Amino acid sequence: MLTKATQEGKAAAADLCSTRLDKLATHAANEGLSAEEIVELIREEAAAICSKGGAAWN
Repeated sequence: MLTKATQEGKAAAADLCSTRLDKLATHAANEGLSAEEIVELIREEAAAICSKGGAAWN
């Protein structure tokens, strides 16, 4: 039971991560961001995730 719950939690986290990365990529493409700006965007997202314990994804 615990194993199944863990697997479901990991699947949900992967889905959230995938969705968020897709949104970031769409934003970068629509805004015509440079590579440097995209790197900064990813770093900001990583910091937001760490500081909010994942709440930034919701």
